[in-house]
Amino acid sequence: METLDISGQISDEKAARIEELIWARLLKHNPHLEHLRSDEMGGFMDGAVKRQSHPLALTQLLITCHLLIAREELNQEIRKRIEWVNSLLLKKGVGSRE
Repeated sequence: METLDISGQISDEKAARIEELIWARLLKHNPHLEHLRSDEMGGFMDGAVKRQSHPLALTQLLITCHLLIAREELNQEIRKRIEWVNSLLLKKGVGSRE
């Protein structure tokens, strides 16, 4: 099991740098996900006051990143299996238009 401890004392600048590194890695292989970037990550209400938590934002981003990567890996596996089934069907002449 992997763990990551994000300090509650992380500076705005350091949190922003880490966030950019995570987004750069994610978008390198998935540029179509740019629209998911949000300034709302890490936001929460403290009574009637809206606050921002950098550790919360980084946690939300890391979870999102892992879920998106897992989804992409699953989609790749599904595509491979579909190709495999199609190749078997073609070998047996199923789907042939002759």
